[in-house]
Amino acid sequence: MEETQQTTLPETKQNLKFIKSADELMEVKEENKEQTSAELKKTLGFGILFILALNFIFDSSIFYIPQYGINFAGKASLISWILITMIGIYIAMCYGELISMFPSSGGIYEVSKITFGTFISFIVGWLNWLVGNIGVAISITAGLEVLIPEELVINITYTYILKAAICLATIFLLSYLAKKGKDIGNSIMFYFTIIILFAFALLIIPMFIDIPSLTQNGIVRSHVNFNLYEPFFSAEDPGLNFALIFGAIFISCTSLFGLSAISYLSGEVKEPEKVLPKVFKWSMITVGIVTLLFVIGSFGVLDTETYAESSAYFADIAQITLGQYSALFVSFLIILAGILYFFEGLGWILSGPRLIYSIAKDKLFPTSFAKIDEEFQQPVRAIRFQAKTLSLFIIIMYIMYIFNDYFDEIDPFTYFLTIFIFFSILLVCITLLAIPVLRERSPEAKRPYKAAFGNILPYIIIIALFMIIILWVKYDENGLLVLFSAIALLLLGFPIYALLVVYFDPDVYTKLKHFMNYFSWLSEPLILSRNIRDELYGKIGDITGKKVLLYGTTGTRFTIDVAEKVGNTGRVYVTDLSERTIFKISEKIERRKITQITAIHDEHQVNRVYPHIPQVNAIISTGMLGHIQDLRKVAKEMAAILPDGGRIVFKEEVDVFSFVPNIGWIAQPEKVVEIFREEGISINYVHVKRTFWTDLFVYGVKSKEDVPVI
Repeated sequence: MEETQQTTLPETKQNLKFIKSADELMEVKEENKEQTSAELKKTLGFGILFILALNFIFDSSIFYIPQYGINFAGKASLISWILITMIGIYIAMCYGELISMFPSSGGIYEVSKITFGTFISFIVGWLNWLVGNIGVAISITAGLEVLIPEELVINITYTYILKAAICLATIFLLSYLAKKGKDIGNSIMFYFTIIILFAFALLIIPMFIDIPSLTQNGIVRSHVNFNLYEPFFSAEDPGLNFALIFGAIFISCTSLFGLSAISYLSGEVKEPEKVLPKVFKWSMITVGIVTLLFVIGSFGVLDTETYAESSAYFADIAQITLGQYSALFVSFLIILAGILYFFEGLGWILSGPRLIYSIAKDKLFPTSFAKIDEEFQQPVRAIRFQAKTLSLFIIIMYIMYIFNDYFDEIDPFTYFLTIFIFFSILLVCITLLAIPVLRERSPEAKRPYKAAFGNILPYIIIIALFMIIILWVKYDENGLLVLFSAIALLLLGFPIYALLVVYFDPDVYTKLKHFMNYFSWLSEPLILSRNIRDELYGKIGDITGKKVLLYGTTGTRFTIDVAEKVGNTGRVYVTDLSERTIFKISEKIERRKITQITAIHDEHQVNRVYPHIPQVNAIISTGMLGHIQDLRKVAKEMAAILPDGGRIVFKEEVDVFSFVPNIGWIAQPEKVVEIFREEGISINYVHVKRTFWTDLFVYGVKSKEDVPVI
């Protein structure tokens, strides 16, 4: 048996390796920048980004979250709002430091990749993807609940179906505009944010200044009655009050995900090192001030019972504070709330595809989603995928509404909202941890902005946030159910990560092949049954007496079967990444005294054809195409060892269980055809449906002319 030469090849795991310093990351980014022909356009300045940030952070949560706080901790939830405002401003400053160091479309995903490595960065991406989709689902469905109230409903099931259809149509319309590179999304968000600020000005100012009294009597007075703050605490036990106040902070954390959403637009920001820290800090300060003014005022206008039980407490506030002017404004405010609920998901339609695009570039998602449309400079495939997954979440939400009786009357909105908040807190904790870790690991790295007390305060906030989660789970009646549901959703990402790593990491793939060798007696007859082998031989043609290269093999049986086909006058060269696979083949052929097989272990097969392979008449490859990293180099080397008329066939399993993603080249066979044609091999491809997967055959012939392959 021949041995491989110990040659030094380029790093084949660049996108999966652990990067130890910020400076190293910047070097890698510069290399990637030179290799990438299409980049996202940098069109966002401070003004538009600040308004977009207010939309992401502020959104419509203020219309319902204070009421949840009242139900949890009474008027003492004001303390929760003060604390979360202070914590939120500091967290925003931390985001400013991190994202200004690494301003890319990857946002906090990019930061986690640098700080913690591939696995944690995938978890961050997975969490962000879940949070974004859940957030859109709860906001867009809540918006239609307001815009199409119960009194207009004739048949509730048909109404939910109609609402779902409206949601889906809106998602695909906005995705279509985003795909075409239209700026209408940013424009809509800009104007809606201005409107919501105007609406809250009309809500907040009359609470502190009695407009009817001022205009009619010239007397300045306030509607805020601090006697309504009594009783301030909802329990007599001070320890319980402390727990409830901290637990109420959990409900107040909805705005924190907005920081992550902003980060995914950083790759399109002009002068990001200067603009981003200011946007993060001042947007959170603005939201914090407006929110505190609203909470302080509203708590002094409505008593605790009215506040907790009202179906539209902000409308009740307007009726009290605006008097005769309230009727028109209340109607306007309710409609506005519904529209804001409905359209706040627009932000994720814009930023979500950037996350998918960044993860795909790192080969932690199908790489086809990393493609930028050359005409519109947008990640078109990522936008399409985002639209489809958003639609799935919307459908799940409305199924829960329709069959609510079967879910023990758990409100779908509250259920998904609490999962949304739980994931948002986890994301914040991971991001905060990056501050002290990077400062210790890379103290000399360039930091355009630096958050105060970054070596210790992030740890304190992380501990406090976990205490808040524990207290919420303890005192919320559905806390455990939501916690287990969130953990289950999080764990769904683990097998997806494992599949992707197997596809893209040659070391992991090789170890898996080592392991699967113990079960080859079971798997090989399924993957390469007699009928499938006959199809493969039909495409490669008669190989009797010829030399054949098996570029990666499924197992011993198939290798020996090919050897029997070529006969004693032929020759089979088999190369494989797995040393154990080659060892088993060598053992078998030695025991059976088969002399026409040469088995070679090639640890660098993902990037080459083994250099000592002589001229062959045909090349057969099973299960290897999806793992080739430098396909053009491999195609060139295959063409070099084939004569004119020499044939080639790849056989791969795709669409496994109709769920497992098709990764790498097997996801884009048309590109494989193009590359091989440029290297002098005319090929075609065909999909053959099986019970649990689809077989992809890519086959052809070496020819100086572009000949049709049947």
